[in-house]
Amino acid sequence: MPGPMGVKPRGLTLVEMMITLVLLALVLVALVPLTSQWFGRSKQNTADCALPTAIDMTRSLALRNLPADPGKPAALLCLTPTALNLYRGNALPASCPTTPDAQAVWSLTSSTSAPFVSAGRCYALDSAGRPLALAALGSTACDSALETTLAGDSRYANCRFK
Repeated sequence: MPGPMGVKPRGLTLVEMMITLVLLALVLVALVPLTSQWFGRSKQNTADCALPTAIDMTRSLALRNLPADPGKPAALLCLTPTALNLYRGNALPASCPTTPDAQAVWSLTSSTSAPFVSAGRCYALDSAGRPLALAALGSTACDSALETTLAGDSRYANCRFK
């Protein structure tokens, strides 16, 4: 049916379609870097909060497990620059491994260039969730003040500490 002035409506022209596609492509090009930065920050926040989360999981495991012998830990967290490993008190390793361990209740590998800790250490808790002062686990020194040290670190300010 003819429109005003006897001209038939024809829809979109090829030029109009190309302009629309170019504008859409420009919007996408502008948004991709923003979303990649958003995902990058999310991954960094997850990595930063992995250590406090591991400490909370260690406390939770310690409160649920009774040690086989008094003075032995109910739960142990092995921290190395590249891995976190959580163990029950009845299945402690001879030393802290630097990679995820199949014997661990929970393991996590560092996926970023930032290490979890600068040097390997362990964190042992008794069945009441209190830190134990172990001298060492193999060649790894144990730190009973680890949680207090981390609570004051600004890198973990956005993570929940008890």
